[in-house]
Amino acid sequence: MDFVSVERVDELLHIEQESPGTLEPPASWPKFGSDIVFEDVTIRYAPHLDPSLNNISLRIPGGSTTAVIGRTGSGKSTLAVSLLNVIRPDGGRILVDDHDIAQVSTQALRTRVTFVAQDPVLFPGSIRRNLDPTGEYTDAECADVLKRICSRHGWNLETYVEAGGRNLSQGERQLIGLSRAVLRRSSIVILDEATASIDHESSLEIQQVLREEMKESTVITIAHRLEAIKDADYYVVLDQGRVSKQGYVKDM
Repeated sequence: MDFVSVERVDELLHIEQESPGTLEPPASWPKFGSDIVFEDVTIRYAPHLDPSLNNISLRIPGGSTTAVIGRTGSGKSTLAVSLLNVIRPDGGRILVDDHDIAQVSTQALRTRVTFVAQDPVLFPGSIRRNLDPTGEYTDAECADVLKRICSRHGWNLETYVEAGGRNLSQGERQLIGLSRAVLRRSSIVILDEATASIDHESSLEIQQVLREEMKESTVITIAHRLEAIKDADYYVVLDQGRVSKQGYVKDM
């Protein structure tokens, strides 16, 4: 088993490294209320594969809650991870606050855009460690966010979390993921199927957190259910890697 671990480490050492980016953005980037623009973006996962996003152009209004919906395989998650430079466009460009993110420092981008996955990564240890694993915030700041968002659960900073959050429900894990996002006060928050696997009561609780705590942020909600639109200001419908519809919900 030890030699298998050595083999895995050796494999990691030989993985091709991604570009770190050439542009160090100002500390204020991206500003609250800045639009996100896709200009003729084509993305594929390998040269021999069909594009997952095919020549899409869209503008996500800054400060809005935008629902990105579509069937499985329509390109929703690809659009989400493209905003973190996990996969980069073959053609076109993605602009955040007028900066092409393909050129922006990858480290800066990923520390300033918050991504809440369907099943957030949780570490064994206290909630304090899970809210702020890099120790950037004070105990008072962490406790304040925990009280505002998770008060009905009776947690404190020393409440123990098992590896992967095994001692928590799916909805409770999602709330800790959202608490991280609120603590960081990111101007852009991406929720990838955040309420897909949880009960209706937890879903309503999360929607309330989004409305109250992230009203200044641009929130992008990736979902396959149409009801995601009812809590959004703007919507984008993807179909086979293309934009089939987009617009303000009030104009539907």
